[in-house]
Amino acid sequence: MQKFDVPLEQATTSSLEALKAYSLGQKAHSEKGPAAALPYDQRAIELDPNFAMGYRAVGNDYYSLSELGRASEYYTKAFQLREHASEREKLAITADYYQNVTGELDKAAQTFQEEIESYPREWRGYSNLGTVYGAQGQYEKAAEITMQALRLAPDRVGNYANLANYSLPTQRFDETRQIIHEAQARKMDAFPLHSALYVLAFLEVDSGAMAEQQEWFAGKPAYENFGLALASDTEAYGGHLAKTRELTKRAVDAAIRADSKESGAIWLRIVSYPHRPQSGHIMCYLNRTYHVLPTGRRCNPCTNPL
Repeated sequence: MQKFDVPLEQATTSSLEALKAYSLGQKAHSEKGPAAALPYDQRAIELDPNFAMGYRAVGNDYYSLSELGRASEYYTKAFQLREHASEREKLAITADYYQNVTGELDKAAQTFQEEIESYPREWRGYSNLGTVYGAQGQYEKAAEITMQALRLAPDRVGNYANLANYSLPTQRFDETRQIIHEAQARKMDAFPLHSALYVLAFLEVDSGAMAEQQEWFAGKPAYENFGLALASDTEAYGGHLAKTRELTKRAVDAAIRADSKESGAIWLRIVSYPHRPQSGHIMCYLNRTYHVLPTGRRCNPCTNPL
């Protein structure tokens, strides 16, 4: 009999095999990211169709991959099955539902706060509350609460990725690099870290560093479309129409190959936008998402997402 040497997560399910799959998914998500975790989490809910936390895990995977419609379906299913979960799990599932399905961020924050008060040694409540603060544009509060999550769980790459993204809007670029380097020193990797590094390189007009990050994205089928979209937006800022369209079409193709239909639809919408090269989308993305622009650069009005 094969030994199962991955520590079992605490999650409510009637199936030991489902719990094992869920635990492998949590490990994969922490070490390699959502694309690696997704098959395990999907297997967990196949083994136990009433596994509320399993559905939440699939929702988290899709959310991290920018498949928000799919994520909403799984968050909703988890919410519907919450009576099969423990009290702590109910709090997390309910908060996710408010945050990612109904968009009631104040209710989500309140519920995550209840989770923290009831389970102060559990890192996830702090981390998730940080994402709510981040969505509200309260980046200082988001960073502060996420640091508490990091102290409790220094082996979770998502905490580093979130901290890196919270430091960008406040223009603490040295801090962004330090956070990413700390994660890399622990042999952790995730595509949001590379997106942040690309943003830093763009802000510094460092084409070599941007190319280095593009090499990383190119070797990852699940994330290649994000890298191509960043490259396309960079060309758009430079006014290079033909290159912009070429890269965006490649981003669409890569998203379709990765079964990331929502991302592909976003890139397809962008490539059909007639005035995109004059709009400087990466600049608008940086201004909208991080409220930061390179010195002397200005964001022209645009409505399309990155």
